[in-house]
Amino acid sequence: MRGNKELYEKLLSNFALNSSDDFQKLYSLVSESKFKDAATVAHTIKGVCGNIGANKLHYEIQKTEDLLREENHAALSAMQVLETERCKIADEIVDAFSLNMADKTSSNGQDVEEHCEFQQIKPIFKDLLLLMDLLDKHDVESRDIFHKIETVLTEAAPKLSEELNFKLEQFDFGGAKKQIERFITVFKNEENLDG
Repeated sequence: MRGNKELYEKLLSNFALNSSDDFQKLYSLVSESKFKDAATVAHTIKGVCGNIGANKLHYEIQKTEDLLREENHAALSAMQVLETERCKIADEIVDAFSLNMADKTSSNGQDVEEHCEFQQIKPIFKDLLLLMDLLDKHDVESRDIFHKIETVLTEAAPKLSEELNFKLEQFDFGGAKKQIERFITVFKNEENLDG
């Protein structure tokens, strides 16, 4: 980046915001055995990873790209490693930028949940904690837990419910976990104020 901090931060931000879509596209192409198209997408992602200094992910994408060029179905199993590493990097970027963005968001958690009925959350709070634990493990059972509490969550915290549903559909377990962590922080603060 030749010392261009703004450009580098923009690349990092774009990766955190858009990499889930890029990886979902790659996964879809690999699932459909469209190896040539998948290899092109993998090559593009590899370039982005190199630009932001995500060396481990860059290396794993290179291995996957090689498998795709060989039309090797093992590329599909390599996707889990890629997704785990992508989530880790995206989460780290969000954490790094959230420190800079803290002054721009309201201190009462309105950025996490504009409208929330915290009393309705109490009965499903343990399920939220379980969901967060499963998301941390990138366990697909997390989707089942979410669907179990979705109705109550939608009534109590519609914005959170909508965001979690979207992230789980995209297999963005790291992003979903971050949403719950932020929400729980606000919930606990509310509990302390009420108690």
